[in-house]
Amino acid sequence: MTAGTAGMENVPAEDSSYRAIFEASSDGLVINDAETGVVLAANPAFCQMHGYASMAGLHPRTFIHPSSHHLFQEYVRTVRSGGEFRARAQDVRRDGSVFDVEVLGRAFDYQGQPALLGVVRDVTEHVRAFQKLEELVGVRTREIERRRDVAEALSQLLTVVNSGRTLDEMLSAIVGHAGRLLGSDASAIYLPETNGDATVLRACASSGLDATYVSFKIPVGVSATGRAFEQRRAVAIHDVGAAYPDHPDAGAYAAGYSALLAIPLAVKAEVYGALTLYFRGARQFHEDQVELATAFADQAALAIENARLHASSEQRRQELEALYHADERLYQSLRLDDVLQALVDEAARLLDADKTSVLVWDDERRQRLAVRAAHGFAPEQLTPMSFGPGEGISGQVAALGEPIVVQDVRNDPRVPERVNQVINRDDTIRSLVSMPIKLENEVFGVFNVNSRRYRGFGDDEQRLLLALAQRAAIAIRNARLHEESEERRQDLEVLYHADQALHRSLRLEEVLDALIELPVAIGQAEMVSLLLWDEEQARFVVGGVRGLSQEILQESFTLSETRIARHRTSDIVEVEDVATDPRISDRLRATVTREGVRAWISSPLRIAGHLFGSFSFGYGHVHHFTQREKRLLVALAQRAALAIQNARLHEQSESRRHELAALYEADEMMHRSLRLHDVLNALVDAAIGLLRADAAGVWGVDSRSGGVVPLAARGLSSEYLAATVTLNDDADVLAFWWSLGRFAVDDLSTDPRVPPSQRELLEREGYRSLLTTQIHVGQEAFGSFTVGRRTPHTFTEQEQRLLNALAQRAGLAIQNARLYEQAQQAATLEERQRLARELHDAVTQTLFSAALIAEVLPELWDLDAEEGRQRLAELRRLTRGALAEMRTLLLELRPGALAELALSDLLRQLAEAIAGRARLEVRASVHGQPRGVPSEVHIVLYRLAQEALNNAVKHAQAHNVDLELSYLEDGVALRVSDDGCGFSYEPTVGAAGHFGLRIMRERAESINATFQLETKPGAGTVVQVTWRETEDSAA
Repeated sequence: MTAGTAGMENVPAEDSSYRAIFEASSDGLVINDAETGVVLAANPAFCQMHGYASMAGLHPRTFIHPSSHHLFQEYVRTVRSGGEFRARAQDVRRDGSVFDVEVLGRAFDYQGQPALLGVVRDVTEHVRAFQKLEELVGVRTREIERRRDVAEALSQLLTVVNSGRTLDEMLSAIVGHAGRLLGSDASAIYLPETNGDATVLRACASSGLDATYVSFKIPVGVSATGRAFEQRRAVAIHDVGAAYPDHPDAGAYAAGYSALLAIPLAVKAEVYGALTLYFRGARQFHEDQVELATAFADQAALAIENARLHASSEQRRQELEALYHADERLYQSLRLDDVLQALVDEAARLLDADKTSVLVWDDERRQRLAVRAAHGFAPEQLTPMSFGPGEGISGQVAALGEPIVVQDVRNDPRVPERVNQVINRDDTIRSLVSMPIKLENEVFGVFNVNSRRYRGFGDDEQRLLLALAQRAAIAIRNARLHEESEERRQDLEVLYHADQALHRSLRLEEVLDALIELPVAIGQAEMVSLLLWDEEQARFVVGGVRGLSQEILQESFTLSETRIARHRTSDIVEVEDVATDPRISDRLRATVTREGVRAWISSPLRIAGHLFGSFSFGYGHVHHFTQREKRLLVALAQRAALAIQNARLHEQSESRRHELAALYEADEMMHRSLRLHDVLNALVDAAIGLLRADAAGVWGVDSRSGGVVPLAARGLSSEYLAATVTLNDDADVLAFWWSLGRFAVDDLSTDPRVPPSQRELLEREGYRSLLTTQIHVGQEAFGSFTVGRRTPHTFTEQEQRLLNALAQRAGLAIQNARLYEQAQQAATLEERQRLARELHDAVTQTLFSAALIAEVLPELWDLDAEEGRQRLAELRRLTRGALAEMRTLLLELRPGALAELALSDLLRQLAEAIAGRARLEVRASVHGQPRGVPSEVHIVLYRLAQEALNNAVKHAQAHNVDLELSYLEDGVALRVSDDGCGFSYEPTVGAAGHFGLRIMRERAESINATFQLETKPGAGTVVQVTWRETEDSAA
């Protein structure tokens, strides 16, 4: 009850306050008869609630809804029994509308009669609110149930994801869970794939769909599945049959499905595919169903993404393992062919390819790609697989540096027909991918992978191929570096052997022979030629060949008819094809073609900047010369040039040495005698030996007749020599001889400078060539010096230089002979004058004194016999001295006699001569056992004694001189002492100004004797020389 009705039960019905409360109450109040239930009274609120102005006398069944009649009966029973009644019921308004009420009833006295008082409230709004609340609770409950189901499904989905299943197994599990969770009759997951230029969706997993429908591929943007994938939103089809057969999903309807719900499988910006649910009957899809399906699809998309990431990671791991294995194969060998073969083998294994190949440039010019390694190809299939830049797939990849994928080889116009015909003869190649192999941003070659089935060669496969190509590039670079290193090693070994061969000999002929043999021996050429440059003829002559006929040795080539002329301005001449090279003269082309030469390469041989010749390799086939071949040829040519230079220097050195030796021998011959006749004969003999001449002669001028006369000759008959004298009357002959100077006649029969009479004489002797020069003695022309040969001969500069050298030496020898003759005459005159002086100073004076004594001796003897005896003794002393002096002079005239006489006798004779001449006492004594001494010691000791005695006579003013000769056990000692005036002498300083003493000391040292001098003023002088025998002197 409300506040208005509270307490009304305690107010009697008859009371006026009762009525006021009853009427004013906002709650509906109704009083019913306790027996019949009829309304006894109803307040305005109750009447208004039910749409009546007054409700007294109405039975409750009139306004109580039938569904609540049983409540009214219960109300009556409860109140009658003294209890209170409370319930919810439904009433009916007068207009028939039903509304909810809350009823509270109890017993009540109305006008003294038992009655029922009911308080009725309209609770329609409360009921509605409660109902809404119940609805919300139901929704929440259902959402909770749905989320629980989703959670369970996602938990199961997570279990599937973490089960390690493959992506296909996972997709099958997902569609199974989707059907159970979302109540669909069938379900499928569609993933995109490329079909030509279009993208289609293919059922990768399904549940409840027949195989025929599953095999259908759905274009993107078509049907519910295609639109969901394209528009990234859920697409619901409630009833396909309503528009059948024109509906895009008519196929589903034909398969028995009327309703479809397609949800995209998307994570962030990536759409992986679509999840489609199929229902057999038409139906409306509630929002919560779509939301649930979307939530499941989102989780499924995450699962797919994770599975793909896992699969990608697993694939990457497998790729890395495969690449690691490939690395092992690629790096097993450093040979380029092995590396390329490993590349094609590994590519076939990794990509499950049927055929693989690697094409590389055929040479440095990069004009053609040719197969270097292949897998799965028959040998005959490789022959036509050669491409220029931009030609075919491989040529385009090489030109662009980018990979190319061909899904259908047979229908691709870029594939040359010749290749298609060969590779498809036995088996069909449908698809291929061509990948460039780059080394330092430059295409080294092209890597091809071929398949018999249609293949798209997706990004993963191309990435794997690229990684393999990159690894191969590193291995190839290493192999090429190894190959280059090995080539350099081989080249160095070749050059080492070349150096050995070229420097094995210093003879030029042997060096050239080794140079010709070398390229063939080291396997660098099939044919070799050596051309030598003839400067005088301005032509190349063939100096030697290998692999060619001997007839070509007779050939020579001018600069205008051969490319070899370029040797003066360039280093290398290469001809790859003789037949097609327009730069070669017809004669040269015919010559080398006859010899079987098809290609050659030449390098000049330059020595000290001058062209020596040309060194060439040749081949019997068309040949492209690589940089290595060019480099090796130049290196060989340089080494050959050095060897040739060394040989020429050696040859010049040897020639010069022989010349010097010959000239030395000629000098020795010409200086062996100082007689002019012997000198000239030695000269002609030396000329014949040195110049390999057949004849030689020296002609001079007869001082009496003024004509030419032979002074010395060899190889010429006496008739010829006599005839040359008779030609002195021929002015032409005289002019010829004296105008020659240095003159060479290569062929007498053709040289117009030779007078006919002289030519006739020489031809009669059999001579055809001659070389002449003049001999000068000082500034004076002495004569003409000529050599001749019996055959025509061009005298070289060396031969002319040698003849002049002989003439110069002959001039010196002749001058020496003349000087010797003059010296002999002067020496003879001087010796005569010396002997005259000696006779005058010594013997003549002594004899004059003896003659005077002899004249006066008879008279003196008569006057005083004692005085006569004294004079007679003096006469005897003078005559003995004169005799000794004469013997000494005779020894001077015969120097050989000095060594013949005993040394003791020579010294006694010398003492007598000095004593007789100087009138002083000279005592000579010999001690020891006389022994023989070497002749040079014999003569030196004699000369030293002679010089010491002369010094005593001239400078010492001595009265007595002792001359002692002592024979020692191992030598001889000479001592000369006098009682003269002596002089100042310091042994360490020597006697300044005493030239004779220095000469005496030098003479003693010449025989390894010791020289000692003892003297001082007023004490005389002692000279002692001691010679001791040594092993050398004894020998």
